[in-house]
Amino acid sequence: MINLSDLVYESGKVENISIFSTNERDIDGVLISFEAISVFVTVDVESDEILLLETIPDKFRAMLGTYAFQDCIGAQLQWAWFMDNQQNYRDGIRLEFDNGLIYELIAMASSLKILRAHEV
Repeated sequence: MINLSDLVYESGKVENISIFSTNERDIDGVLISFEAISVFVTVDVESDEILLLETIPDKFRAMLGTYAFQDCIGAQLQWAWFMDNQQNYRDGIRLEFDNGLIYELIAMASSLKILRAHEV
C-alpha cells in the first residue's frame, strides 16, 4: 500500500487520471498516474474504507468518456489527507494540488464519490 508522504513528496506531476468500474457500481476506482508513481484509489468492499494500491486489481475496467478532475493534469500534489469518520473508518482521501484545486474521494456504499472542494 502507498503512504501519503511518498505520494506527495515523490510522485511528481499528474500525467493521467482514469476512472474504473467493476460494472457493479458507478465508480469503483481511480488511477492517478504521476511522473514517478501511480496510485489506484478504491474501496475495500468489506469495510467501506479507502485503499491506495500500487496495481489495478484484475476485475476493474477503465470507463470511457469520464473526465473527473482532468483539470489537475500537469499539476503537482501539495497536500494529502486521509479522512476518518466518527466510527474511525478511513472512508475518504483529500488531495490538494498546486493549481489550487482540491478533490475528495469518498467511499459510499462500496463505491467512490468524487467531490471538488470550494472555499466559501
